[in-house]
Order: sequence, then C-alpha cells, then structure tokens
Amino acid sequence: MSPPAPAIALVALHAGYSHSSLALRYLAAYCREEPFGGAIRCHEGLVRSTQAELLASLVREAPAVVGFSTYLWNIRESLALARKLRRLLPGARVVLGGPEAGPRGEEILDAEAAVDFVIAGEGEEPFRALLRHLLYGEGDPAGIAGLVWREAPGRVRANPASPLDPARWPSPYGHGLGVPDRPLVYWETARGCPYTCSFCTSCGERLRTLPPARVDEDLAILGRLEHRTVKVLDRSFHLGAERTLALLRRFLETPATLRFHLELNPDRISAEVLELFAEAPAGKFQFEIGLQSLSLPVLRDIDREMDVGRALANIERLIALRKHPVHLDLIVGLPDEDAASCRANLDRVFALYPDHLQLGTLKLLPGTPLR
Repeated sequence: MSPPAPAIALVALHAGYSHSSLALRYLAAYCREEPFGGAIRCHEGLVRSTQAELLASLVREAPAVVGFSTYLWNIRESLALARKLRRLLPGARVVLGGPEAGPRGEEILDAEAAVDFVIAGEGEEPFRALLRHLLYGEGDPAGIAGLVWREAPGRVRANPASPLDPARWPSPYGHGLGVPDRPLVYWETARGCPYTCSFCTSCGERLRTLPPARVDEDLAILGRLEHRTVKVLDRSFHLGAERTLALLRRFLETPATLRFHLELNPDRISAEVLELFAEAPAGKFQFEIGLQSLSLPVLRDIDREMDVGRALANIERLIALRKHPVHLDLIVGLPDEDAASCRANLDRVFALYPDHLQLGTLKLLPGTPLR
C-alpha cells in the first residue's frame, strides 16, 4: 500500500467575505486524478485580518507545498504570510501565481527568500507538473511552462508561459469540489480578450472560449443555485452574436432568483440582445460596463476601441429598462487626461443615471504595456 500523499495547501486572501477563489478550484480540479489530488486543501481568508487563524490552520496541516493566488489587493498580505510560514514551516515549498506575481516573478524571487517558485500565466498545467516534480522527483523545472525558479543561488530563470487548451479547462465546481457558500459565485466561459487596452492584464492574451459541452456541465451545477449571483468573469461577454444569445438563453433557464453578472462592451450590444434583456425577468441580470473614459484622445492613447456614441446610446437603453442594475466604471489618471476631460466624463455619465458609478484611479498593473 502506497503512503498517503503529503498535504498541499492552496491559499487566497479576499477583499471581502462575499468573494471566493475560482483560481484555487481550477488548480484543485486539474490535479484531482493525481495521487496527491485528494491531499489538496483550499484555504480562503480576508486581507483585513491578522491571518492568525489561517496561519494556525496551515501550521497544523504542515503542508509540503503552499500555493498563493495573488492579486493587486492581496500581494502584500500574501508575502507577509509566506514569510511567517518560512519561519514556522521551513521545509514547505512556497509557490506564487496570479496576475500580480506572474509578470513579476524574477523580481519577487530576487527579493523574497520565502518564495521558492512563481508561476506566470495560466497555472493549472504548470502547478500540476511542479507538484509532480517536488513530490515524486518527476520531470525538470526547465521543462515546466511559465515557471520562474532559482536555477542556482543568485540566478533566477523564467520559462515561457503556455496557455491551456479550453478543451482541458477543468470544471471548478464538478468532481466533488462543490460550490462555495458565498453570495458571489465566480465563473468564466472565456479567457483572454480580443481588445488590446494597454492598462489591462488581458492585453495581448489570445481569446479562447469554453466548449459548449463544458458550459453545459458547469450550468448543470450552477443552475441549481438560488438567491445567488454568478459573476461571469469573461473580459468581454460579446464574443459572437450566436454564442452570446445561446448563453443568455441558457441563463434564462435557471431559477428566477439566480442572477448573472455580466461585463459588457456597450457598443457591441446587439438589438437582439437588448430585446432579450427587455423580456427577461427583472433582476435576472446585472451589468458592469467599463467605460474608463469618454475622451477620444485618451481612448486612442490607451489603445481602447469603443464607439462612444453607440456605447452611450445602448447604456441609455439598458437603464431605461429599469429591470437590471447597471454599474458603470471610469478611470481617473489615464494618459493625457486632465481635470477638464475628467469633469466632462463625470457629467456625461451622471446624466445617464446608472444604478452605480465606480470612479477608480489608474492602477499600473504588472505585465501591462502601460506599466
């Protein structure tokens, strides 16, 4: 009888209680058929806490490998937790992934002795390969796509990343993983984006869509939920008229109290989609629309394609329905923006009377051309 697999911990720190980690579930699902698949445990905490309970849980578990999913809001706290783990569990190997760590892998390994590896790009395949190497001595770090590692003391090496074929994306909620008991449930039907906005981490990332059979597999699980919101993380929900309408019709087949949160490109909303939104039960959808700016010179400077007139006209139509909440985003601090253009943008957006308006300052995110 083979010995039990060493414990493996996956950690995500959230900005609020309603959030949950899709990334951790993808990683666990992709490893489910490995000998160590049953030894993976997901740990989710809050950035606004001492992490004492989470740290104690990890120390009791004594994992051989700890993986952190990092973003803008949690990178500092994740690194602080990794340093504590290095002191308390010196034998554990610490791996960082996610959009905040991946593009900065070499920088992080140069600066942080508590971190052993960073994975750039999509993590499912490289994380599984790294676990095989660390636990069983299989393979070579040089052959793991996207891995950033110390080839020798003081010498960091970064392997080119490789995107995962959509046919191999695992179901994050099937195979016994279950759906987190949180108000928001994250899901995606596509990765990448057809646009090249220079402030965005998806800039230049090839667009790939989930096969219809996999969409149905996930919806068979999500479609049983009630009084929850499924937040679809697709960067642009409009990926072809037929596909968009097919997905929306499938969403309408789910329970009335299950809401779908969609990120829309307002100038890409077709008349057929507007008609479907008009016919849908009130509150079935909620829309997040990243206008970012209405200034044509600013939009040109950030390589953002948007027909401003058509975008505003479609937003007016959505708001006039008074059926589905509309959330609009603007960014302050984009190149060539001044106080006058910012004021003009605010005036035009306030005049639309959206349900929510989020005014954010520009974040220079790792890996983006603007940074």
